[in-house]
Amino acid sequence: MEPLKKDLQYNNFCIAVDEVFPPHNSEEAFANIVPRLVDYKPKAGVVVLITTEKTIPDFFEEASAANLTGITWIASETWATTKTIAEQHVHAAQGFLGLTLDAPKPIHFQ
Repeated sequence: MEPLKKDLQYNNFCIAVDEVFPPHNSEEAFANIVPRLVDYKPKAGVVVLITTEKTIPDFFEEASAANLTGITWIASETWATTKTIAEQHVHAAQGFLGLTLDAPKPIHFQ
């Protein structure tokens, strides 16, 4: 994450909220993060959300409860390809762009 953060800051992107989710689902963490996103929403309309498929449903439950809408979400590969997120959390997850990375082919030694 640090290289991405440095590159964004170098190119004058504002990083309004920089949080790391705990490795397990944590309602307390989401309860702290989502209100901060609500506060920054007028200034920050895009959120890069790099997390796991397991964590994201609980996050969007909290986002829906807080009426966090109108955000463009940039999704990491682990949850961008999951249909259930868009279907179950359409209110909060509307307008997300999923990114997948193409890994280089390994070099074979002879």
